Amino acid sequence: MAAPQRLQSANISPSARPVDTFLQYDANPAPAQPAQLAKLPQVKGIQSFQRGGRRDVQGVNPFEELATALAPLSKLYDAGVEMYASDQYRQGQNEILRAASNVNRDTIIKGLQYTEDNRQLSRENPVAGVLMDQANPFRQAGRVNQASQWVGGLTPQLFKAEWVKKGGDLSKLDPSDPAVLQVKADVTGRIAGYFGLDEFSPGFQQYVIPQINRSSDWFTDQQIAGHTKYQKTVGVKQASDQMTSMLFDPRTTPESWNSMLLQFGSQFGITGEPQEMVKEAILRSAGELITISGDLSNPGRQQALAALEVLKNLPSGVQDANGIDIPVGRMYGPDILSEAADVTRDLKTLREGRVAIAEEALQDDLDLNTDVTMSPQEIARQFQIYRAKPEYDDLSDAELWNAISGRSDAAQEYQEAMFDQDAVEDFFLEQEFALGSDWDEAAAGRRFRELIDGAPRTLQKELQNRWRALRNQKQTDTGGEIDSTVMRDSLKNSTSAILNTILPEGGIGMIKAAKAAGIPLMTWIQKFEPAKFEAIQKIRNELQKRAANRIRQETAEKKRKLRPEEQSQIFTDVMTEVLGDEKLMKSFSPMSASETQTQSRGGPDRSGTQTTEEKPEPPTYYNTSQAVPEEVVRSGKPIYKPSDTMGLLLSAANGKPLPGNVKRAARAAGMTTGQFLLKQAQMLGISIPPPMREKVERVARVEQGVSDSIASAAPRSNDPLSYASNAVFNILSGTAPAVAVTRRPSVPTAALGAPAALSSFSPQVSSITYDTGQPGIDVFFENKQFPAVLSGRVKEVGFQGGVDSGYGHFLVIESIDPATGAPVDVIYGHLASGSTLSPGQRIEAGQIIGRQGGTGRVRSADGTIASIDFLAPAPAGSKSMTPYSNYEQLRRSIAQQLRN
Repeated sequence: MAAPQRLQSANISPSARPVDTFLQYDANPAPAQPAQLAKLPQVKGIQSFQRGGRRDVQGVNPFEELATALAPLSKLYDAGVEMYASDQYRQGQNEILRAASNVNRDTIIKGLQYTEDNRQLSRENPVAGVLMDQANPFRQAGRVNQASQWVGGLTPQLFKAEWVKKGGDLSKLDPSDPAVLQVKADVTGRIAGYFGLDEFSPGFQQYVIPQINRSSDWFTDQQIAGHTKYQKTVGVKQASDQMTSMLFDPRTTPESWNSMLLQFGSQFGITGEPQEMVKEAILRSAGELITISGDLSNPGRQQALAALEVLKNLPSGVQDANGIDIPVGRMYGPDILSEAADVTRDLKTLREGRVAIAEEALQDDLDLNTDVTMSPQEIARQFQIYRAKPEYDDLSDAELWNAISGRSDAAQEYQEAMFDQDAVEDFFLEQEFALGSDWDEAAAGRRFRELIDGAPRTLQKELQNRWRALRNQKQTDTGGEIDSTVMRDSLKNSTSAILNTILPEGGIGMIKAAKAAGIPLMTWIQKFEPAKFEAIQKIRNELQKRAANRIRQETAEKKRKLRPEEQSQIFTDVMTEVLGDEKLMKSFSPMSASETQTQSRGGPDRSGTQTTEEKPEPPTYYNTSQAVPEEVVRSGKPIYKPSDTMGLLLSAANGKPLPGNVKRAARAAGMTTGQFLLKQAQMLGISIPPPMREKVERVARVEQGVSDSIASAAPRSNDPLSYASNAVFNILSGTAPAVAVTRRPSVPTAALGAPAALSSFSPQVSSITYDTGQPGIDVFFENKQFPAVLSGRVKEVGFQGGVDSGYGHFLVIESIDPATGAPVDVIYGHLASGSTLSPGQRIEAGQIIGRQGGTGRVRSADGTIASIDFLAPAPAGSKSMTPYSNYEQLRRSIAQQLRN
């Protein structure tokens, strides 16, 4: 038999395919032994052979098959090599960083040693010491090390600022989201970029990297906590929306309700959390229903009331000991009542906001269409017209009537006499120093509306404009223009520097004493050194005001928000300027007892010859809302001005509640309220008819028996803590909050008014001085109302000088000397703000031209004074300071009228 011969590949049809095309894979989970490679099929008419182990058939690539089989192993090998290389890289990088750290540490040590050697050489040879210092090779390393320390201290603030800026958005993201890592990387990059620092810079690893790691961990924790809270909030909202929808659906059954509760609760796997989340969702739905039912204009009000009753009877998801479902009303009844109270307050706040908007629009409308000469019939007609306008539906009849009737001449005169301008100024000062997000717009708005209620219309317009400007500025600050954290920390850290500046000898002692007592420094100073506390507060207020203004200015110039470190640097610069201003610091320094005694009460403290004239101490009147010290009550002097006393007597006679502080003053005097008021009237020379006297005593005795227990809870002193305690007392007694304790007791007078004799201002004049070289007088008006002393026409309105120089805001009125008939320019200086009077406007003697202030150079007990100088006539804007030839006689005459 002939030996078999191998066929040529060209003679085989079809040509062979790779072996792996003949492989089949069985999906059987328990396969048999691997199948053997199949033989090539026989081609019809041709006999072919394939020997085992021979794979040289055309189309077969054994190397490719081997590579395919080893591919998984190759990937594993590649990963191992990559991991090994990465680990080796990290080890190498760590070694490099460790070496760099050692080099930096060695550089610092050598730099310190170099400095010590330099000092030693300087003592022996000063010239050589200077040369050695100039050649110091370690100075730059020391500077970089200092920069690293500064950046390290700044790192936590930067991470916190970034969280404040982006935390709300980041909380919505999953913690593994790349955006979270990118934010942290951006902050880290900015930190590393300060002063061109990197990981090899001296001090970077020692001071910066640990802070970055800690701050990054803190940032991560904040994001995780925020994300968890966000998920819960979204879950509760979704469940609440579903609950509310089911409550409005009449097909809802207890079974479908229970099924929904179980489905919602299963989303929260933490022990104890599902039911708590269900409770929040139920209360949220209850709140929505209460809100709808409380809105009288909502068409779904009745349906919401019915749905609320249905909710109270549905299962709460909690079962009692017997396995019976507890209804929502029984399980969460007190919580629903609390929710109802919160909603009621919210609805009230919303209404107050709508009322405020409507009142502003109404006043603007009234300005255009009415005047102050309306008769009662015209007032009634205007009321009907405006009542029919839908834009004023939010105003009640009483609110609308008061707004319209309050525009009459009589109402304006009464409002001018009773309005407390000082309380408004205190309010704006307090709001000015509220920092960033600490400012409560809603509370401030309510307080502002209370203060201007009853204000003269002419003044209301001005105050509304001031309020809008303040609100806009505070909203900008809250948006991040001024970083409240940086400002607050800077003010806190400035206390020691302020103490060392104004009290170089006693400052350190105070710091040590506060530390020994275990209380904050400012608390200790406020308690034991109130005068110094007030001085420090004035300086801190000045620092805050200047720093805030400069931050706003640079923000506008750079057209971006300043970074926290930039704002911190601005505060540092401002503090250096303020503390370095000796004149300013002297004006803020607390006066000694001897200085206080030698200075006229409220008068100026200017250099020059002081008047030797003496006059009896003018009466000091208290507002009825102020706490009166017991020593004042027992002094036997009148406490309230005549108009206030008559108002209190009328209130008592008509059975109206009396202010708690008045009742307390009566008890301090050992009298009933009625007897106390009648005694005040007697001291003031007010005649009270016998029938009214009897009615006052009877009504006051009855009222005293009812309200003494409440009034006795009010604080008796004038310290800040007592005024804080007055908050609860004011709520109980219904009295208005007392004005700031730092303000002197004053008598509110008209902001504008009819001409009056100068002698009528005598009760408010506490001091008059004649300074050498000054062609006029300085007067201190207790109520801060600045009257014109001569009739004339306004010639000039402006500002002269600076923070501590010149007249500040001033007003020039061209007048006539009544003694000689000659023209004289009267300049009224140091006004609290720019005058609203216009050149050419006629002014009569005794009219209020502005508010006594402290602009320009002023030295007085409270930083305000009224300066009146008599100058020779000159054109407006000439800046002439030539004294009027007869100024000596004229100023003596004016002073005499103000004293009588």
